[in-house]
Amino acid sequence: TTTPERHRIKILIGIMMTPDKFRHRHFLRQLYNVESGRIEDRARFDAKFVFCNITDEEHRLLISLEIMLYDDVIVLDCQEIVGGGGAGKTYAFFSGLPEMFPPYDYVMKIEDDVYFRLQNLAKSLETLPKSDLYYGRGVPCGALADDQYMSGVGYLVSWDIVEWISVADMPGKKNYTAEAEDKAFAEWISDGDRGKNRYDVGYGIHDLPGSGSDCSSHEMWDGAVGVHGLDRENKWIDTLDYFNVTKGLENTKMYHI
Repeated sequence: TTTPERHRIKILIGIMMTPDKFRHRHFLRQLYNVESGRIEDRARFDAKFVFCNITDEEHRLLISLEIMLYDDVIVLDCQEIVGGGGAGKTYAFFSGLPEMFPPYDYVMKIEDDVYFRLQNLAKSLETLPKSDLYYGRGVPCGALADDQYMSGVGYLVSWDIVEWISVADMPGKKNYTAEAEDKAFAEWISDGDRGKNRYDVGYGIHDLPGSGSDCSSHEMWDGAVGVHGLDRENKWIDTLDYFNVTKGLENTKMYHI
């Protein structure tokens, strides 16, 4: 039987991306729609693609069509910083959510070169607190430390922290670009005495072998929550093939694959 809505974990995922990545966005849209449909009795995942202001007129038209068709795009009032800190975009995302959506249990910010296995993510959250939670892969690796923060490849907080961010006064929050956004985010919530329930998944979120640091790289394994470093199409294909994401697809009179 289907689990009642009030008993399901509800997670909003913000996928940070630039507007020009149309093909990759459609690929991720298909992937996460398939994955979320498989576990809808245990958790509800809503994935949104997050941009700053769109300045290209062609992009504006095409993304408007995407919004009309899929309704899964968030356009923030901020400036894209390709290859830069991006803390201003992160702040704009989290701080604006309470005005955009009814409460979720959790909100997760991820990059577009990481694959999160939604079933394992949901399972890892089932026994964790629904308040004051800060979840991800700790940097530096190892035991929790006062200066540790969750890697920007993907981290999650409970909704009460999102609400706090929307009203908290954090110096430099909108134009904070000098420091990596994940470290800046950790400093914001630490200064506000938030996120005391910290959960470091360690190798649960890992880089592909040969990428990242020695302590963050790992061979693919069935217990992984997220795999990072998928910066080329062949890496995505190899990863999804390893996890057999198309399992259950049966041949019919319409297709034989």
